Amino acid sequence: AAATKRRQPGPSAINAISARNGNDDVVEFQKDMDEILNIRLIDFTAPLRSISSCSTYTRIWTHETWDRHCSPPHSRYARHVLSWYKSRTAQRLLQFVVLSASWSFAVSVFAREFTQVASFLKKSSLSSGALGTFLAPLALLLTVRTNSALARLNEARGAWGRAVLASRSLMSMCATHIMPLNRERALLIGRYLVCFGWSFKGMLRGEDDRDVIKQALPKNEADWMMKQNTKRPLA
Repeated sequence: AAATKRRQPGPSAINAISARNGNDDVVEFQKDMDEILNIRLIDFTAPLRSISSCSTYTRIWTHETWDRHCSPPHSRYARHVLSWYKSRTAQRLLQFVVLSASWSFAVSVFAREFTQVASFLKKSSLSSGALGTFLAPLALLLTVRTNSALARLNEARGAWGRAVLASRSLMSMCATHIMPLNRERALLIGRYLVCFGWSFKGMLRGEDDRDVIKQALPKNEADWMMKQNTKRPLA
């Protein structure tokens, strides 16, 4: 049943090129790609509020940031200590630290003013050994959770990197073997590869990619692409 419902091919490359009223040469291809970058600016995957200014995986690392990170340890530690209030981690933990400190202060004041509260706290307090019994499993669970989250992140980055390398390899083969024989078809394949990357990104982030498809593809191909019931990266 799945084989019988396979999608019909879109308009031919020759009809798609004629829809542009001219030859789809390399100059026009580059002009359309530049226009896509003007329409959809390159941005970070994570929202700006989640990007840390320190050495973290939420940043895009460059040679400059790596050299700065590999500076002498004492200077790096001093920079982190002096800029702790800018840390996203510290900002997210600060409210819980303030809440815990306020609760501890309130309990100490009540215990000092009311002897009944002090006696109740002495009877209900847990020893350090009992606390250690609870803290060890919690620490283990948090470690496993953090490791699994980072493993999923690395897996997603690896899958995206393999998709990029496969697209580059396919375009290189098109430029080597198809471009000398049929330039229009080779450039149409390149346009579809561009749409694949932007559509895949839009599907993952819930963004509308119709503007990119209309700019990258000829009109007939773009109309056919947007009418497909399947997800656009699969179409």
